[in-house]
Amino acid sequence: MHVWSRTRTPAGCTSWSSATGRSACRPAPRAAQATGGGRAWPYDLTWRSPEVGGALGARHGPDGPLPFGLHDTHAGQLAIGPDPGPAAREMTGQIRSAWTSFAATVDPGRRAFDPRRRPTRVLDVPGTVTAYPEDMSRPP
Repeated sequence: MHVWSRTRTPAGCTSWSSATGRSACRPAPRAAQATGGGRAWPYDLTWRSPEVGGALGARHGPDGPLPFGLHDTHAGQLAIGPDPGPAAREMTGQIRSAWTSFAATVDPGRRAFDPRRRPTRVLDVPGTVTAYPEDMSRPP
């Protein structure tokens, strides 16, 4: 079994399977541009789960229990670790705030995707909105 231990997904991928080492790659900007004229608000979960002392880095898994605050459930402990700590609760707050705002107003509290600026919500402690983070690792 391949274990993905970097802190980021491969350049431009929106998900990565830690079990198979295979990418389900769809760059967030490309997915946002494919809305057919609709609006999109890409995000990048970069928060390092404390599971295995943080060795697994930012990965697919915690994004399941975090939005629902399921830190203390069996699934939450498998994805986040047995002692999620205050950072996990901070992540839950960030995600819930964006989801609740979007559900109530169709606005998650930031600008929609624009191909020139490429704003992306970076979910981490602290969180931020910046140009698509993977753009910073690419040559000009």
